[in-house]
Amino acid sequence: MARGAQSPARPLGRYQEGFANIRKVQKYIKSQALSHGVPVIPNYSLDQAIGAVIDLVVGAMTGRAEGSPGTEPATNVAQMDRVGGSSSEAVAPVRER
Repeated sequence: MARGAQSPARPLGRYQEGFANIRKVQKYIKSQALSHGVPVIPNYSLDQAIGAVIDLVVGAMTGRAEGSPGTEPATNVAQMDRVGGSSSEAVAPVRER
């Protein structure tokens, strides 16, 4: 529970008490993202997450520069997402490499 230890404004006990609710909110946000076609980027590795976001931005800008404003980047949710989720996932589209 490093997050509780790092935040003196939110004591560890209070964080642990609210953990079940935090997970429910995270699960709901993730389900909404997936149901609306927004892939989930795992955030286990900061470098990989940043790379996925950069790929998304570059892909979107490349599509717009080529005159295709409605072009969506290719996504690969099945490869990036894992069943059950984790509190270390961010909701954002991701491009295949």
